[in-house]
Amino acid sequence: MTQIMADVGKLDGYKPGTTPVAFAGTFTDSNLTYHDPAFSRYEEGSLHQVNVAVTYDGTIKWWFQHVMGSSAAVLADQATLDAVGKKAAVQAMPNYPAQGYCAMVDGTAVIKLSD
Repeated sequence: MTQIMADVGKLDGYKPGTTPVAFAGTFTDSNLTYHDPAFSRYEEGSLHQVNVAVTYDGTIKWWFQHVMGSSAAVLADQATLDAVGKKAAVQAMPNYPAQGYCAMVDGTAVIKLSD
């Protein structure tokens, strides 16, 4: 995540703490996540956990504020994130970590994690 935000910080027009930041796609389907088969035991029963170590979808704003100590203006509203992900410019972007995985789209810093 630190490298991603370093890349976002290099985008023309990005202002830390002010520019909205949107993650397109899901962490669980991305190349960002660390998959560990040992986590699969948590998928059983009523725990509803996933086998990834970074975080899970829906908690990214909390993650940035409380784990990373970041002031990034991360968007957390799912309807807004869905709308960003449907934009043609975002659809055309490659997924992380390919060159161009983050870009400014209509005033928002977008990080494309997965399709």
